[in-house]
Amino acid sequence: MAADGQDPHEESIKVCCRFRPQNQLEKEQSGRICVTFNGDGTSVYVPSIDNSFVFDRVFGVDAAQKEVYDYAAKPIINGVLRGFNGTVFAYGQTASGKTHTMEGPDIEDEVQMGVIPRMVWSIFDGIDHAADYIEFLVKVSIVEIYNERIRDLLDPKKDNLKIHEDKARGVFIGEVTETYVGSEQEIFDIMKAGKYNRAVAETNLNEHSSRSHLIFMLTIEQKNLHDRSVKVGKLHLVDLAGSEKVAKTGASGERLDEAKNINRSLSALGNVINALTDRKSNHVPYRDSKLSRVLQESLGGNAKTSLIITCSPSYFNEQETVSTLRFGQRAKMIKNVVKVNHERSVEELKLLLQRRDQALSELRSRVSTLEQLLRSNGITVPEDKSSAVFLPAGTVGAPTPVDEAQSAELEEQLQ
Repeated sequence: MAADGQDPHEESIKVCCRFRPQNQLEKEQSGRICVTFNGDGTSVYVPSIDNSFVFDRVFGVDAAQKEVYDYAAKPIINGVLRGFNGTVFAYGQTASGKTHTMEGPDIEDEVQMGVIPRMVWSIFDGIDHAADYIEFLVKVSIVEIYNERIRDLLDPKKDNLKIHEDKARGVFIGEVTETYVGSEQEIFDIMKAGKYNRAVAETNLNEHSSRSHLIFMLTIEQKNLHDRSVKVGKLHLVDLAGSEKVAKTGASGERLDEAKNINRSLSALGNVINALTDRKSNHVPYRDSKLSRVLQESLGGNAKTSLIITCSPSYFNEQETVSTLRFGQRAKMIKNVVKVNHERSVEELKLLLQRRDQALSELRSRVSTLEQLLRSNGITVPEDKSSAVFLPAGTVGAPTPVDEAQSAELEEQLQ
């Protein structure tokens, strides 16, 4: 592995668990707590099943937004600014604090803002502190997966986008609106526009329940003006709709259909995680839902991934909390293979070809000089029209032909 960690290497998914305070409904039900927080900050105990769940970090009910961001998400954005792919997503039952964690009550308030706005600030802070010879391009897309259809929240007329895959780009959403941005405020304005178009509705558990999975996508392209190399980091920030028990949410009619689709896609996501962590499984069912397909690179693929599971501490929601904890425990076993996304621009290819031609010219010149020296000392040098390189002094062997294959390959890429 290279010293800078840019060669492909394995990384486990980071899993953090965040508990929110009890809400009014839970207090009215009984106010009982179903979990015990251990003092190590990495585990939580559920007395009713006599089981402890261990994660990379467990955040209690008093955890600040910045504390969650610094541990769960900040390392991801640092990787994206180096050319890696990154994903942060929140998973949990409805009304467990996912949107609070990912977006926050106020995306422009320094204390209340969640993961997504904090990452936006970090991106432009990283750009501001980058070397002068690095040029950046940043573009943004926002989609939601609603009833198994991918909707473009920046152009709602595009309400059934398709998923594609190729070797160069991996898995991607075709024809999605990509908006170039140059500041934090531009992204915040786009976020507000996207949020306005997102499907939400009131249920018994949540006055503003998300009825779709939100995926906020950022692409950061950086060009080195010295060697013309290009790196592309792609960031996926995902606010999943919450799993629901219809008996609790009171869903009916359209809300019931939404709940079924939400639970079906989350179940498919769970099946993907089960397959990835089951050594006997030879097939990972990414294609069983739009959600698991879009997250394919994030789960078992090429991305630095952080999962934040959000839970209620209330006995009223104990079954859902245990289910979420088990989901996080399984996800923690997944390993991704990550690498820097290095793309060779036309300018870089031309520069490499120029350097190769220069090296070949220098080698031919050296061969000619050595031949003249041999002839001046009365040594007969056989005529050889092919280019050749003499072995270093003190070695024995036949002359080695100059390898021009790399030059041919570069020229072919430039065609």
